[in-house]
Amino acid sequence: MKLRKLMIPMLVIGILLASCSKDSGTEPQSGLDQNLVGNWTLQTYTDEDGQQDYTGFVNIEANGIMNGEFVDTEENTTATFSGNATSSGSTLTTEITQSNALWIGVGTYNWDYQINDQTLVMEGTVDDEFIVLNYTQGTPNPDEKGNLQGVVTAGRNPLEGVLVQVLGTNFSDQTNTEGEYLISEIPAGSYSVKFSKSGYEDHTQNNVQISHDQTTTVNTLINQTSGGTGSVSGFAADVINQTVVIGANIEIEETSFNTATNSEGIYYLENVPAGNYVINCTKEGFDDTFLNIEIIADDDVSADFLLLPEGSTNSGSVAGFVTNPNGEPIVNVVCQVEGLYNSSLSFDNGSYEIFLIPAGTYNISFTKPGYETLVIENVAVTNGGTTNLDVQLQQIGGTGTLICYVENTFQIPINGAAIEILDTSFTGTTSALGTFTFQSVPTGNYTVRVSKTGYTIQDIENVEILSGLPQYIYVTLTN
Repeated sequence: MKLRKLMIPMLVIGILLASCSKDSGTEPQSGLDQNLVGNWTLQTYTDEDGQQDYTGFVNIEANGIMNGEFVDTEENTTATFSGNATSSGSTLTTEITQSNALWIGVGTYNWDYQINDQTLVMEGTVDDEFIVLNYTQGTPNPDEKGNLQGVVTAGRNPLEGVLVQVLGTNFSDQTNTEGEYLISEIPAGSYSVKFSKSGYEDHTQNNVQISHDQTTTVNTLINQTSGGTGSVSGFAADVINQTVVIGANIEIEETSFNTATNSEGIYYLENVPAGNYVINCTKEGFDDTFLNIEIIADDDVSADFLLLPEGSTNSGSVAGFVTNPNGEPIVNVVCQVEGLYNSSLSFDNGSYEIFLIPAGTYNISFTKPGYETLVIENVAVTNGGTTNLDVQLQQIGGTGTLICYVENTFQIPINGAAIEILDTSFTGTTSALGTFTFQSVPTGNYTVRVSKTGYTIQDIENVEILSGLPQYIYVTLTN
C-alpha cells in the first residue's frame, strides 16, 4: 500500500491547498468565506489506509490568494504552492496554478468544508479515494510580536544571499556578508522557517516559536547541492620583496588535497568536490596565510597568496572609496598597485583596501569594464600607515542590456510582472519564465521598479548599465 499512499498526497496537495502560481497573474476571485482567512496548520491527514505522517500549513488571504506547504515526513518530500480560493455554501473551491514539484497537479478542485471554532475540516474524493484533512488555527494577538535572527553557514563559512522566509506570512530577509539575518515584528506564534539559495539544498526549520517581546535565534547550516567537482589555482608571492615563492605548501583543510607552488610560484588543484573550504599556504620564513574559498562544479576558482616574511613590519596600505561622478558606489573595481602583486576589489559600498604594500611611492590603477581606466600617480605608502585615496570613475558612453528575472517567495517564476526603468520610456512584462530583457539601454545608474497585482512593489536602486555589457537583476516579490 505504500505506493498508493505516496501517490495520493502528491495529487492532494495540488488539490487541496491548491494554490501555487507560476503565473501569479490570476486575479483573486470573489465570494470567499472570511472565516477561512488565516494561517492553518495541518493536524491530521486521513485516507482509506488510515492517518498518515504528513505535516504542513495553508495560508488563505482575504483576497483569496493562497500559499503553503505540505510535507511527507516519512519520505522527506516537501511541496510549496500558491494560488486562489473561493467558497459557496459548504463548498471550498481551490485553484492551483503553479508549484515547485511535478507531482502537484494543476487544476481546480472542490471540497466540502466545515469550520468549528478554530478547526477546519475538508473532505473530498481524490482519484476515487475519500480523504479527510483536519487543520487548526490559533488566534494571535496582533499586538504580541517578536523577532527572529540567526546566522546561516555553509561548512565553516558564513553564507551571503540566503533567502529566509517565515512560511505562511510575508516576512522574509536575506543574509548579509556575515551570514546574518534579522526579521522583526513577527506576530507571536509557531512557524516553519525556510532557508534557500541557488546552488544549495533548501532547509526548512519547523516549529519555530516566536514569543512576545523576545528574539528567537535559529542558526542554520545548509549544504551545497551535491555533485560535481571544480578546481582552484593561483600563485604565492613575497609581498615585501615582490618575488614569487617557490615550494610553498598549499593545502585544503580537512581534505587530502595539497600541492606545492612550482618554479613560477603557481599551483593548481583539480577534481575538488563542490563546496566551501579553507585553503592555507605555508612556507618556512613566512607567516601562514589562509583563505575561504567556494569550489563550484565545472569551474576554476582563483586564490592568490601574498606572503609576509616573518617579523616584517615594513609595509602599509591604501584605502578609500570608488564612486561615479554622482557619488554612487561602484562595485568590483580592480584597484592595483602597478608593478606589484598587491591589489583589491571594491565592495558593494565602493570601499577598498590594498594591504601589505612595501613602504614607497607608487602608481595605483582603477579599472572596470564599461569605465575609463584611472591611474593615480605618486601615492605614498608609509610603514604601519594607511593612505586614504578616494577616486571617481567615468562611465564609457554607449548602451547596454538589462536582463530581469522575477519570482515569488517560493522561487517560482512570475508571469506578467511589470518592469519599468524609472525616468525613462523603458517598460516591459515578464514571460512565463519570469524574464524580460531590455536592449540598448543608455549607460548610467537607474532605479528599476517591479510590480504585479497582489504583490508588494519593489524598487531596485543603483542598477548599473555599462557599455556593451549585460546586467542581471533577480527580484523576489512578496504578496
